[in-house]
Amino acid sequence: GCGGTGTCVVTVTAATAVTATFTLQSFILSVQPYGSAAGVVSSSPAGIDDCAAPCSASYTSSTVVTLTATPSGTATFKRWAGACSGTGSCSVPMSSPQTVSAVFSATFTDPTLLTGAMVKAVHIMELRQAVNQLRVSKFGLSPVSFTDPVLTPGVSTAKAIHITELRDALDAAYRQAGQTPPAYTDPVLAAGDPIKAVHITELRAAVGALE
Repeated sequence: GCGGTGTCVVTVTAATAVTATFTLQSFILSVQPYGSAAGVVSSSPAGIDDCAAPCSASYTSSTVVTLTATPSGTATFKRWAGACSGTGSCSVPMSSPQTVSAVFSATFTDPTLLTGAMVKAVHIMELRQAVNQLRVSKFGLSPVSFTDPVLTPGVSTAKAIHITELRDALDAAYRQAGQTPPAYTDPVLAAGDPIKAVHITELRAAVGALE
């Protein structure tokens, strides 16, 4: 007979039996959840189990893996990227190594801020969380520590430094992506300058554009 996985050469001098054993090839499915909010991805069949950070699993060839994205809290699921696209179901035929990203988006208090609207502590706090989540999950950047780390609704006042720090943190992510950072209204804010609704609206839009 023969052994191993190389060529089998048999010199037949008597009745001889040779068995060939075949196994299905396996391929890796890599999943990356990212965006301005958190979420998890699960698979059927199992293997990708409540994946909240980059993860992977091996599947035999011809397996079709169905992925489900579940946003956390008030977040929304924005889209698939990679081997899947759009917002519908994601089914991946495992005929080769595959990569899928699930993009999750933050939702914001007072989603439409008109000119003259008051900028609240919650607007700043939500943007801080969204920017840091995006920096870490998509670009592997460190989270930023902000001035006045806790802003109390109805008590804390939005300051120029709060907007400037958010812009700087987001601009670093744009540069990491090889993109030009956005242009901002009142690009230089000094201490005591008024914080406007447009400053918040622009930052929200810049976060969404980078997801």
